Amino acid sequence: HLRLHTGEKPYKCRFCGDAFPKMPELRRHLISHTGEAHLCSVCGKALRDPHTLRAHERLHTGECPFRCEQCGKSYTLATKLRRHQKSH
Repeated sequence: HLRLHTGEKPYKCRFCGDAFPKMPELRRHLISHTGEAHLCSVCGKALRDPHTLRAHERLHTGECPFRCEQCGKSYTLATKLRRHQKSH
């Protein structure tokens, strides 16, 4: 909030040098250099593909659709479930 008053813009674009007061603003700007992206509606993070976006958004929602059949533990990502299953 203070950056709005001080004018501080610590987040700089590595492509053109434009600066922004908040990281989500820089992320949105970077799309102009890197091509189309899918933005997280919660934090503004730009992701290149919709599947990655869905997985990222689970971090915010707490949704854990990947469940271990043996012990019931759930995970946000299938890769984390597979790693866990090796422990059984």
